[in-house]
Amino acid sequence: MISESVINEIQERTDIIEVISGYVPLRRAGRHFKALCPFHHEKTPSFVVSAERQSFHCFGCGVGGDVVSFVMRYERMEFPEAIRHLASRVGITVPDTSLSGDQSPSVTAQLLKVNELAASYYQENFWSDRGRVGRQYMVAQRHIQEATLKTFQVGVATEEWQGLLAYAQRQGFAPPLLAQAGLSVSGDGRQPRDLFRKRVIFPIRDARGRIIGFGGRSIDGSEPKYLNSPETLLYHKSKSLFGLHAAAQAIRADDRVVIVEGYLDQITLFQAGIQTVVASLGTALTSDQARLLRRYSKRVIMVYDGDQAGEAATLRGLSLLIEEGFHVMVASLPIGMDPDQFVLERGKEAFLSLIGEAPDLLDYKLRVLLNQYDLREPSQKGRIASEMLASIAKVPHPVERTEYVRRLADRLAAREEDLLAELRRQVPIARTSGTATSVTVGSSSVKQRTTSSHKAEQLLIRVLLEEPSLIATVRDQLLLGDLQHPTTRQLLESVMAMDAEGSVVTLSALRVRSAPSSECAQWVEDIAASQEEIVDRARCLEDCLRHIRRQRLQQRLNELAAALKDAGEQAVDQREVMEEYNRVLRLLGAV
Repeated sequence: MISESVINEIQERTDIIEVISGYVPLRRAGRHFKALCPFHHEKTPSFVVSAERQSFHCFGCGVGGDVVSFVMRYERMEFPEAIRHLASRVGITVPDTSLSGDQSPSVTAQLLKVNELAASYYQENFWSDRGRVGRQYMVAQRHIQEATLKTFQVGVATEEWQGLLAYAQRQGFAPPLLAQAGLSVSGDGRQPRDLFRKRVIFPIRDARGRIIGFGGRSIDGSEPKYLNSPETLLYHKSKSLFGLHAAAQAIRADDRVVIVEGYLDQITLFQAGIQTVVASLGTALTSDQARLLRRYSKRVIMVYDGDQAGEAATLRGLSLLIEEGFHVMVASLPIGMDPDQFVLERGKEAFLSLIGEAPDLLDYKLRVLLNQYDLREPSQKGRIASEMLASIAKVPHPVERTEYVRRLADRLAAREEDLLAELRRQVPIARTSGTATSVTVGSSSVKQRTTSSHKAEQLLIRVLLEEPSLIATVRDQLLLGDLQHPTTRQLLESVMAMDAEGSVVTLSALRVRSAPSSECAQWVEDIAASQEEIVDRARCLEDCLRHIRRQRLQQRLNELAAALKDAGEQAVDQREVMEEYNRVLRLLGAV
């Protein structure tokens, strides 16, 4: 880990205005600066940068944070990489410690180097006599042009058992490193051998363009037809999207992404000028892939093969994409036709027309269900309704859910109120219930709307980060157990620990301590993204503490009321509970 003192020094010497203005043109607007958001397409500036708070926030797409968050998101870097990037700007040397858990940076760097070496080896094969069969396959059969082949660094693995191993050893890379990179295999006491043989090779890159793995397509009919690198320190299939490094800029500019299944689909479409395309590496989308895509656009067009397998892959990603807040369209290809075949036979404009007329994901699912079931049969109509409502229930926005129900009622010739009644039983409680509470933060004029005290607890953490001198007040007046949310308790405990250790209490320092917990890390980012100005932090803290106390007392009052009900005829127990009930009631009235 990078020490907190180093992170604090980097933060203190870095100006967020100077950094962000190097990426997007900022225009002063009162006390802040504004720009068109670099993370989503917009015509009116809603991206605000505060020099005073050293933070940014987009009121259009909701992203925000400090300068480290900005660099991480824009450059697609992990936290340690972003810190090193900023350190280089201000002339600070960061000690060479772990980049990824217990793996030393030298291991990570060597794996990246050996992957680059392997890609060069495969590409050298491709353009030599050794790659004649693979080259003929790609050029004559798949119609990929030379420039495209070089752009994606397509290569060939020959039939040699140890071709890459021998080549790498001559360059000073030992066999164990190739095994760790997933480039060789061994077993049954045999010598290590190349994983990829007699295959066209496609380097798989991460969002930053680094080669993290490989995919191989058989060129002699051997099985499996497609073979990917195994899971390694660098490569995780469920977290990777083929072609994202090449498509990222176009996706941001167009604010939409086209998702296909295979490497050749992606490469062929890209070659045809459809540059917002990525491939899911032969699987239905995963939650990690969805989160990766969300950095670039939340408008998705899925284009899978027009067969049952492609249909199934599309529907498997339905719930995931809806829950992640994506607006998803589905372009249906003619049965038996792949995306690359469609473009090669019918052209770019026909493909653009196809995706331009694509129905949204729920309409697509309804179309699929109507082909599977008979609407004339009441039981089958009920099955369609149930399956559709299960998906509609995952739509975050209530207005959208209601509109989908209206359209479903029209298609099924069913009563809208019946479908709405069933929907209410399926929609998660968090989306339909809970009493909103307004937390008024004294003279800061900040009002939070929430279903619990979570917002007040988050606000308390934010106040302490902005005014660490108030930590002593919280230490005297609040117990960790007074906080209802376990994540806030962990964050407050970290803040208290930093203060007790004499460390500087900052957002970045809290981010470092929160890194092991994904939920804590997300709360820290939510706190960083908050843009409401707090004029009087001491008064704001007082209001937060009062709200938290009231919540705790009200919760205890509810518990005692339930205990009174359970006490029944046991007079002694009932009397003791009643005494505590009256005491808590008096305390609640005094807060």
